[in-house]
Amino acid sequence: MAVFVWKRGFCTGIEAVDVLHWTFLECLTTCQQSLATAGRTRVDENLTSRLLAYAKTHLQPEETLMRSMNYPDLVPHAEQHRLFEHRVRNYG
Repeated sequence: MAVFVWKRGFCTGIEAVDVLHWTFLECLTTCQQSLATAGRTRVDENLTSRLLAYAKTHLQPEETLMRSMNYPDLVPHAEQHRLFEHRVRNYG
């Protein structure tokens, strides 16, 4: 069973952002399944690279979009992005 499941509430109404979010959840599910298999304690380097690529192609553009829309929760959301990037870099 997938831990990370797409829900309608995740939709932003911006197709490009929604596709990136769906891809992110798919990648997280793959990481979770990888860790659950054979008692692994580290994520495969290819998955780590994929997550870091996601961060580069999505997180900054999303923050730029949020800034342009005066998104009220930009600062805490951006902090979550930095936390995500930090955690992914420490998986390897």
